[in-house]
Amino acid sequence: MSVADLLDKLERAGAGLFLSNGKLRVKAPKGVLGDGLKAELSEHRDALLESLLSSPERCAMASAGQLQLWFLDRLDPGNPSYNNPLALHLNGPLDQGVLENALDSLIERQAVLRTVL
Repeated sequence: MSVADLLDKLERAGAGLFLSNGKLRVKAPKGVLGDGLKAELSEHRDALLESLLSSPERCAMASAGQLQLWFLDRLDPGNPSYNNPLALHLNGPLDQGVLENALDSLIERQAVLRTVL
């Protein structure tokens, strides 16, 4: 399995990789990391580290505000107090391709939108 395939597999499973003090760490829901997946992560550890370090879109630094929200979530997991829901009502025909390109461009320009905690 390639590194890209392994990263895609982790993403589909709701798991994420991150670096902590130079070490590769995995955050995943309980039961997602079976023995087989753990073995694959161990086997490809060096390539995964290289991929994360060389790919800024996969490894964006969290801002001070994001770290504060992450800390608050650790204190009281699942508390929605700091969520700011927003709904938009669009009138008229929607060109889904144009909307998708606009959102992709926004995410590409704003590293904060690519941050994974």
